[in-house]
Amino acid sequence: QRQDILKIAALGIEQKKFSDAETNPENYLAQFPDAPAVDLAALTLGELELRNFAAQPAATNHLAAAQSRFNQFIGAFPNSPLLGKAYLDRGWCNWLTWENSGDASEISNSLSNFKLAAEKLPPSVDLAVARFKMGDALFAQNDFKGALENYQAVLGDDFTNFPDVKNAMGPWAYYQSLRADLQLTNMAGASNAMSQILKFYPTAGLADNSLLLVGESYEDMNRPEAARALYRKFDEMYPEMPLRARVDLAIARSYEREDDWRAAIGQYQNWLENFP
Repeated sequence: QRQDILKIAALGIEQKKFSDAETNPENYLAQFPDAPAVDLAALTLGELELRNFAAQPAATNHLAAAQSRFNQFIGAFPNSPLLGKAYLDRGWCNWLTWENSGDASEISNSLSNFKLAAEKLPPSVDLAVARFKMGDALFAQNDFKGALENYQAVLGDDFTNFPDVKNAMGPWAYYQSLRADLQLTNMAGASNAMSQILKFYPTAGLADNSLLLVGESYEDMNRPEAARALYRKFDEMYPEMPLRARVDLAIARSYEREDDWRAAIGQYQNWLENFP
């Protein structure tokens, strides 16, 4: 029965037929309210509503329906092994509601749910997601130390047996760690995170931004030479990136900060020629 529910839901998701996918677990709940797989059917209905919203974000009724499903699940199945997943899903509902409405209270709600999920989930990809989103919620509340601890947890030894965590979440965990370190003015930590991204994920789409963020932070600290070294590295690694114009302009600015007017003028002239 569990396999049937999951297979039909997966097929509906693949075809973007979320309403059709919901029919099977709804019928199952109606016909077999005391069956062993009833908790899975209830959770699947909520997750289908959540996926339906992700496919069409303007349809906020699906987000509200998903949250209602997860609320019902948590109330009805307090001893289910799927309870941690329900808290994780409800945390996503809070997070997405905040993104849509800007209601700051939803950040606190999402943090509470992600934390409960992390307490109840076994070692798994879902647990890594819960820790990562705890980091995001804390970052949004300007608790950068707490955020950093959770991002580092995703990169820790607890998830070495889950390659999806390293491959899909690793670059983002390093990138968010870098951002948190910069907020904490921990340049050593930020530089280390940047180095890890450049070493392990140079093509993940975050390496160029990492170089730029750390370079701009060195500028803010009035360390133009250190900033310029990173900008030069950016030019070597990503000569065709759209950010190249911004980086080359920053190189000129770094010379200006050192009162090296001749080098600054030369760089500005090159910039005008290269980016007309």
